Amino acid sequence: MIDLRKASKSIITRLILFGLAIALVTATGRYFMMTDFLREDLAKVVSIQQEALATYVAHDIELKISGRLQTLNRLAEIFPLELIKKPNELRIWLERLLPPTEN
Repeated sequence: MIDLRKASKSIITRLILFGLAIALVTATGRYFMMTDFLREDLAKVVSIQQEALATYVAHDIELKISGRLQTLNRLAEIFPLELIKKPNELRIWLERLLPPTEN
């Protein structure tokens, strides 16, 4: 069995323990420094992705609204006012004029 008193006085044991202590302190320091860095980097990446998604959705909504506005303007130009009091004929007229759309 190893004599603990003799091993604790050995220079090799002390150097190994000193090296392990330095490695542990360095690893702990890196962990805390890298955690903050990675958190900030992740926040930047997520914000860029959210901005890109919001821009895409806004553009898509704008296209749909402009298309519907054009349709409404076209209808306003050719709408026969006498069909307002005839809902069945108005429905038939609209079905012939406008193709069914998917939302």
